[in-house]
Amino acid sequence: MHEDIARLIGSVRVVVNRLLNRFKHEGIIHTEAGNIRLADLERLQEKAERRLHRG
Repeated sequence: MHEDIARLIGSVRVVVNRLLNRFKHEGIIHTEAGNIRLADLERLQEKAERRLHRG
């Protein structure tokens, strides 16, 4: 699954794993049985916007 996500966004599995683990630790996502559930859309959007502006 992480390799598929990486391919979709033009990245590599290692980077996707790192980000998903960070998001999980921060409570942005929850994972269970191979599924990813978005828990905090606003926080994810804020992180994305900061990243784009830092660019």
